[in-house]
Amino acid sequence: SEQHCKNRVIHKRSEALEGEFEEEQSYQDILCAIQLLIHLGTKDFTDLCNSSKGVETGQITDLIFFGLQQILPLMTQGLLQYPTLCQMYFSLVGFMVETYPEKLCALPFELFSSLLDSLLFGMSHSDSLVSKSSLQGLASLAKEHLKTHALASHLATK
Repeated sequence: SEQHCKNRVIHKRSEALEGEFEEEQSYQDILCAIQLLIHLGTKDFTDLCNSSKGVETGQITDLIFFGLQQILPLMTQGLLQYPTLCQMYFSLVGFMVETYPEKLCALPFELFSSLLDSLLFGMSHSDSLVSKSSLQGLASLAKEHLKTHALASHLATK
């Protein structure tokens, strides 16, 4: 009917909705990648790989740092507003820095700098788990530097 056609409102997907959809999809993808990296870093997986003469622990940590290098450019302020993603991301970064500070010190400067910036951002976060993970990572990094002066080259670059 003519009345029906006059009152019908055609909704186009707005750019805001499109951006929201893309951010939601990025959230799902990044969360999945972080969960995979966390599972790779678990002690049980590492022990299993070492016992089966397959992958060495050093290769696993290299893979996790490589994964973080791929994820870092995708992390946005908007994505860090998702509590689950934020907590898992900082737990992973804090765990890797706390457990493998010597590996972090040997990373390329760009990756090292990005991870350090993440930790500095996380230490002042309102979520206590995020702050704790970040501070533990920074403490381990400081201890490693005091023991081995491993950060000398990175500090000279800044």
